[in-house]
Amino acid sequence: MIENRSKIHKINQTTFAKRCISGDCNGWRTSGSYFTESFYDGSHSLHLKVTIKAPLELKGNVTSGSWFIASSELGGEPKSYTESYTCKWNKKVRCNSHISSMPFEKHHKEKNMDKIQSRNAEALWVPHTARQTKYSMVMYAWRKFEQKNKFYPDWKIGESRKMFIKFTHGKTQARSKPLKLYFFEDSMT
Repeated sequence: MIENRSKIHKINQTTFAKRCISGDCNGWRTSGSYFTESFYDGSHSLHLKVTIKAPLELKGNVTSGSWFIASSELGGEPKSYTESYTCKWNKKVRCNSHISSMPFEKHHKEKNMDKIQSRNAEALWVPHTARQTKYSMVMYAWRKFEQKNKFYPDWKIGESRKMFIKFTHGKTQARSKPLKLYFFEDSMT
């Protein structure tokens, strides 16, 4: 049972034009929001929703959107991992969680994401909603702070994590600048 839900915190809108990996990234932008929940048993969860907006029609095309989050607070340490949550739309949507042993800073700089070795991290991020409209992709999932799997890092209230958002549409690919998530326990009331 939920004891407390934090305020909804915004991920400020950012454009992809200056961080284009390939193709024409002009007009692509992203925004989002997140909040934490605290439960009576002392556990916590993070709910994250990301919207990627396109300057052209998406329906009927293979498209994917992802977010990548550092496992540790600083994200650059050699033993840091990078978590990812990716939704891919073809005829239907498929969303997966992965974890990579590459630290966040190196992960963010890598231009060829296919070169990054990662393993499936089933149930790390739990899908809530994934939908594609004519001009946008929306991904919404949640994650428990306390993980039962020893290979998945635990998080704590009061910490922060670096993250970035990436999309692929045909030959167009881009990633956002590094953003910051803060794990607050501030009350909605």
